[in-house]
Order: sequence, then structure tokens, then C-alpha cells
Amino acid sequence: MRHEPSSTTIYSLRYPNKISSGSRHHADIFRAIVILILSPFLTQCSSMEAPPPPSPVPPSITPSPTISFPTLIPTATITPEPSPTPTPDIIAGLAGLLLQDKFDQDRGWESPQVDYGGSGIVDGRFSLAVRQPSIFLIAIEPSLLVGDFLFEVSVRSDLCTLDDEYGILFRINPDSEHYRFTLTCDGEARVSRTFGGSEAALIPKTRTNAVFDGLLVENRLGVLAVGEDLRFFINGIEVFSVRDTTSSVGKLGFIVRSRRGGQTTASFDDLAVYALLSTPTPKP
Repeated sequence: MRHEPSSTTIYSLRYPNKISSGSRHHADIFRAIVILILSPFLTQCSSMEAPPPPSPVPPSITPSPTISFPTLIPTATITPEPSPTPTPDIIAGLAGLLLQDKFDQDRGWESPQVDYGGSGIVDGRFSLAVRQPSIFLIAIEPSLLVGDFLFEVSVRSDLCTLDDEYGILFRINPDSEHYRFTLTCDGEARVSRTFGGSEAALIPKTRTNAVFDGLLVENRLGVLAVGEDLRFFINGIEVFSVRDTTSSVGKLGFIVRSRRGGQTTASFDDLAVYALLSTPTPKP
């Protein structure tokens, strides 16, 4: 026998309007689980802040150029020429002026008449010249005969080459033996002696800072002769001293000498010759 459903039994096919309390409890648990699972990711996202803006790049600094100073080239030190300074012991030993000649007139200087040279007064100076190579010419003061003295004169090369010479003579004896004190045209000085027809060097050619080099440049030569002791000066500076007994008295003179050039001229001015004070002989 089939039972027909009761007319009072009704099945509702609509969704409920409200969720039951049991269902709500399950939803809360589900939500908690989801939050628990996602919390690390949420924390990471919350900690990932926006990156800071990039720092501005400072402008590139161009280094200052290095200034390089050139290496200094040392310059040569210039040594001044010595100033003519009178020697005090010479001044103290002078007795007086024996002869002075400024060559403002011809006093009769003795010089041979030759075709290779000549002498004379030119513009207030005594000029002596040769015109052939390897030859010399002298001129002798006519009046004075001296043994001990100071002899000074200004000399100048007017035409001169290489090792040509010009200068003074002293103690010229009747046989023409004498001493020579000369300068060369390249700035050297020399002392020699002629005896028996030959010449010997007492002081060979020597370079000295006392000489003023060059054409038309004046130097003052001096000789102090006391017996066998001979002292030589250039521009007030003593440059040489020798002892020699060959000649003790004689005249004074000038000389010019050519070597290879063959054209040599020198001139002389302001000659002065002084006598010397006698040295007392010590008593025994």
C-alpha cells in the first residue's frame, strides 16, 4: 500500500534568509586560517616601502691642471775684473818722480828707421807698428838711465791678432840686452830676458784675470826693480816676481812684436818713472 504524502509536509526549496550560528562559526574559522596563511605575505608587502629617490649624481670634478715649471738652467757666474789698487808698500817706498811723459810732444824716442814698421806720436799717444810677420820693433827713451825704480805706463793694442805681443823694456844696456814685460793679444802676460843675442823666458805666457782683454782696451803695466828682485804689475795688481842678476842698470823702452798676423800696432800713454827710497844698511 502506497502512502501518499501528507498534505501538511512542505519542503522549502528557497535559500535561508539567515545563516545559522553554526555556519557563522565555520566562516570565522575559515577567515582566520586564510589570514594566518597570508600574514607573511602581507607583512612582506607592508615592509616593502617605495624605494627612495636616487641621490643626485654630483657633477664630475675636472682636476685643476698641474703647472709644470721649467727646470732652471744655472747661469754662469760672472767674475768682475779686478780694480786697479795701488800697493801700499810701493807707495811708501817711492822717493819722487824721475820722468813723466804724456806724449803731447815728441821727446826724441829712439827707434830704427825700417821699411817693415815705424813709430811716432799719434793723437797724444806714442804709437809703434810692424807690417811683417815674425818681427819686432823697439823704441828707447833717450835720456834716463836707471837701476832701481818703479816704471809704469798705459798700453793699448790697436791692431793685434792671436799671440802678437806688446809691452815695455827696461834695463837696456849698450849691447841691447834687456828685460821684457809684454802682453799677448789673447790676454796672456809674459816676462823674458835677452842676453848674448838670445831670448829666455823668465815667466812663460800666463793667463791672468788682471788683464783687460780686447782691442783698444787699455792696461797699465808696472815694474818695480830693486837690485836682482823684479816685481811685475798689471792694473795695480802684482802678477809675477822673479830674481835675476843679468842686468842691473839701463834705459827704458817699448816693444811691439808680430807673430803670424804680420800687422801689429800698439800705443802707449801716461808714462811715469819713480825713484825709490834707499834702504838703510843695518849696522852690525
